[in-house]
Amino acid sequence: MSQTVRTRLGPPLGRHVAAVGLTSAMTTLLFWTGVDPGIDRALPLDHTTLADVSFLLLCLILILGALARFVPRLRPAVPWGRELGIAMFVTGGLHALLLAPDLDFLGLVALREGSGLEFRRDMWGAANWIGLVALLYSLALVAISNDWSQRLLGRGWKFLQRQSYTLILLVWLHTAAFVLIGAGHGASLAAWA
Repeated sequence: MSQTVRTRLGPPLGRHVAAVGLTSAMTTLLFWTGVDPGIDRALPLDHTTLADVSFLLLCLILILGALARFVPRLRPAVPWGRELGIAMFVTGGLHALLLAPDLDFLGLVALREGSGLEFRRDMWGAANWIGLVALLYSLALVAISNDWSQRLLGRGWKFLQRQSYTLILLVWLHTAAFVLIGAGHGASLAAWA
């Protein structure tokens, strides 16, 4: 089968299944190795575990892309970025959704007595706003990670996808803000790294 035909048919189902398997394995491993006896694990899954998995998937995507530029043998691994990017977005989104019941609008808005809703202007709010921007940014990257968008955008597609390095800066700022304000007192090794 020629490369042109393979591109038109889209990514094989096997890559999606493998990405789900890798994400599940990473999540399970990080969840069970990060168990802290002082933390009550009432949820079947901890939001920090999902954040760590999302971060590690982003690092894997960026490392694969960068290495493929210098090591031609790794170029066949570049298409895995699409499936891993979807997994990264899903785990990042689940990280935010698991926090939603505990925070007012994901920690972006505070309920003030007498004045109603106000945007948070403290470090906690800033960290959450940065996290929301990172999540929306990753949604945009995932939305254009398909053959149709690639054909439609032409050379601009590659430019937009290469801006994913901005995403790691946003994720780093989001995590660093929580570590700095002390909410990261139980921060994982991935968060501190």
